[in-house]
Amino acid sequence: DLKGKRVAFVDPGSASWFVFPRLLLQAAGVRVPADLRTESVNTPDFLHGHDSVVRAVYLKKFEAGAVYDAAVDATFAREPEKSKELMVLARTARIFNEPIVVRQSTPPELRARLQSALLALKPSTHPDAHLTGFGAASEENYKELEAMLARAQ
Repeated sequence: DLKGKRVAFVDPGSASWFVFPRLLLQAAGVRVPADLRTESVNTPDFLHGHDSVVRAVYLKKFEAGAVYDAAVDATFAREPEKSKELMVLARTARIFNEPIVVRQSTPPELRARLQSALLALKPSTHPDAHLTGFGAASEENYKELEAMLARAQ
């Protein structure tokens, strides 16, 4: 149903704010940007902020927008009644956020202490927070993302 409609994205270089939503739309038969109505021909509409995308959809400048899960509630934290006017159409596959990395030369005991401290952190309850916690990461965690990015080329 989004063919011929306006869909807003946050940033062209972001997996979660463009690549994954584009793949989700493509799986549903919507080619981005070819099947969308855009401001510039063959160029997706990027608004460079989650709140900008949410407000543009709310104000009916766009029929849909791709943002992180808590963006609607965060944007309308002071006006929660507005959140009820928008709905989630679909969700992408789980997206791992950027890893926290250290140099190879970092002493193993410091690496272990840093990792333990991060794993012990609890998610924030702040309305703007979307952190669900930290997990130990490995290259395996990013195999699916690498495959998706290869398909997006």
